Amino acid sequence: MRKTNQKVTGFGMLVVLTLLLMLAGFGLAAGEPAARKGGPSADPQPSERQDLEMKTAALAEFDNDVARCRRKMRDYCAIAQELMAKPESEAGQRSSLALKHLRETKSQWKVIQTKYRNNPPAEYANDPKFADRLSEIANSMEAMEQQLTAGRFKQSFAACGHGCGLFVQMHEHNGLVYALDRIYHLRKVAKAAITAGKNKGALAVGEFLPDLLHHRNRIVTAPCPWPDDKQRCNNYRDSVNTLSSMLNDLAASVVNRDLSEIDRILKVLFRTINSAYGKAL
Repeated sequence: MRKTNQKVTGFGMLVVLTLLLMLAGFGLAAGEPAARKGGPSADPQPSERQDLEMKTAALAEFDNDVARCRRKMRDYCAIAQELMAKPESEAGQRSSLALKHLRETKSQWKVIQTKYRNNPPAEYANDPKFADRLSEIANSMEAMEQQLTAGRFKQSFAACGHGCGLFVQMHEHNGLVYALDRIYHLRKVAKAAITAGKNKGALAVGEFLPDLLHHRNRIVTAPCPWPDDKQRCNNYRDSVNTLSSMLNDLAASVVNRDLSEIDRILKVLFRTINSAYGKAL
């Protein structure tokens, strides 16, 4: 049997040093509150506090409307992903159900466009492309349906991923911090890492570890998605803690060149990320 404790290369030393620095700097609890970028630091006066509460309520209403729509879109995306493994002749009822979810998503989004296109929350008031962003999301939903009805399930699922990215862009362009968006970034890197592990061998994951840990740290410094629901917030934090521990184990396994442990973690990593994603949504 070949020994795995070979001499660490210069690149390996760089990875080890990077990981140690990132792990050492990771000390924030999941769900620690994060302020909106550029927000005021001083306590507001009574009149300012009232305005702030009104603005916060408007943003919360918009967020809730968008979240309901995204949950329905996620129902569609899950089936679209499932359909990729099936020939069109076997899609049957699952394809019909996916189309039902998608059309309900589009209907909800039209209501959101009508409600907010010319009356965005204050946090979006300085974004000249806000209405265009809403339209771009609607266009992505239309692309999902066109590909789905044509039986091109892979392309339809890809359009779903693009649509998710548009939500993230809308938030981040306006300086808004959401755990869901940060999990989205981690999931993209994890997908690339898992693919590299399959195609190039387990140790190929090493080059993705700095980005994986970076995005993990950004997730735990985002506010809990459910600040007013203690049980849901605890459930979310538990899922993030599980994910965080798994990434620490993956980093240690790469440093120790433990191939079997790397393979084991890669098999469950995406499912663990999706669990946190679902609890954030």
